[in-house]
Amino acid sequence: MAKAIDDAGIDARLFGGIAIALQCHIARSGRLQRTYADLDVIVKRRAAGALSDVMVDLGYRPAERFNTLHGRARLLFESDVTHVDVFVNQFEMCHFLDLGGRLDVVPFTLPLADLLLTKLQVAELNLKDVSDASAILIDHDLTPDDTGINLTRCVSLLASDWGWWRTATENIGKIENLATELGLDAPQIIRLKEQRAALSTAIEEAPKTMRWRARAKVGERVAWRNDPEEVAH
Repeated sequence: MAKAIDDAGIDARLFGGIAIALQCHIARSGRLQRTYADLDVIVKRRAAGALSDVMVDLGYRPAERFNTLHGRARLLFESDVTHVDVFVNQFEMCHFLDLGGRLDVVPFTLPLADLLLTKLQVAELNLKDVSDASAILIDHDLTPDDTGINLTRCVSLLASDWGWWRTATENIGKIENLATELGLDAPQIIRLKEQRAALSTAIEEAPKTMRWRARAKVGERVAWRNDPEEVAH
């Protein structure tokens, strides 16, 4: 599917578990290898119609009612074996992540930083989320650009949005704690701890914006994230 979308010249990229498996060797073998029933795609708004046509040509059935109601932000498609969730220009679940300018950085998938951020925004991490985030952190270095996990991208986002920061920093701690359930070997656990510590330090030391500081004063007295309902597949 990704090749068909790319061949059609459509501005779209995979994210989610399959994208992480494409980017991370550790997610394709060993303890972090798992099966995937769903595909997640992000597409630029101007290309959403063309993507819908490609999906139908590939044999996927559009969720007509849902797509009519929500098509400016999200589209759903089904086959007999796969569910495809398409987000238009942005990913918004517990927090908002603008991705319109991030679809031409690497082929086929979102960049590593954005793949990680889509996991760090999850309010209630499950073991699959932990596995995916751990794969990224173990397999790739933290870097100032998109040659690795773009630390500048992660830090600048979290330093400007207290709610995002609150959820992400909590999840970074959870990842290390829950990773013990993944059956990682000793070198992988050490690597994950080092990466987690480096990421946490960079986030904490980054200068925060006035908006972040103002929202921090309000703290948890006001909800800092969305709690979206699951969409029925």
